[in-house]
Amino acid sequence: MLSFPRYLNSSFTINFERQISIRRKDHDFEDILKNKGFLQPQTIQIPDEFGPEVPRMIFYSSDKSCQIIISQINIVLNLIHPDDRQEDVNECKEQILYAAQVSFDLLKKLGEIKPYFCGLVNTVRLHSKEKENDVLEILTKLLSKDSGFSRLHDIVVKITNVVSDRFFSNITWKNYRIWKIPQTTEQDWQRLSQTEAIEKGIEIVVDFNDRYMFNENSNYFSSSEIVTEIVEGNFNELNMAIQRLKEL
Repeated sequence: MLSFPRYLNSSFTINFERQISIRRKDHDFEDILKNKGFLQPQTIQIPDEFGPEVPRMIFYSSDKSCQIIISQINIVLNLIHPDDRQEDVNECKEQILYAAQVSFDLLKKLGEIKPYFCGLVNTVRLHSKEKENDVLEILTKLLSKDSGFSRLHDIVVKITNVVSDRFFSNITWKNYRIWKIPQTTEQDWQRLSQTEAIEKGIEIVVDFNDRYMFNENSNYFSSSEIVTEIVEGNFNELNMAIQRLKEL
């Protein structure tokens, strides 16, 4: 009923103490990234005193498959997996591990900074050729009891689990639809009918991070040494989330 999982995109984030002058490091970051296929950064001209979470610079890879967003409190690397490799789990893992290392290379340019916590978000889709109600029925079974609704349109199920007393595992299951929308149209609003969706199925998002340890242990700091464990942990949770659907 559900297709083989497709790994659409990944996002690796390192969170750290506020670096109010981080924008002055743009040339240092550029020196690292120019040899890795990245273009010159887009620098956001806002005062240093402005919100620390607001991006100060954004880098794009030449093929637009990778984006790095740098703020005063984190480095976020967003990765889009190529269509022809979205079913290759090992290839996706290798790309993520490489991307995470690039993120920590950038962090080193800030000096002796110890990251508070880091995490990986993976998004997977399993499309279905069955009826709309059949897709929703699968998600309904994830609930502990009958929802009681007779005309369900969308379902989102989320759980947060603590793994090994160290990591948060946030798993979200939800239904999705894709429409073919014209590039040019005179209409201000598109009619997105269920019957006209060209694809439907279930999307799984797993956010696996070591913030639990950061929350519970005042002496805890993350590091590059934990990257492999976070990546493997995320994929393990994804596999369990997929298997849970298949067992319903």
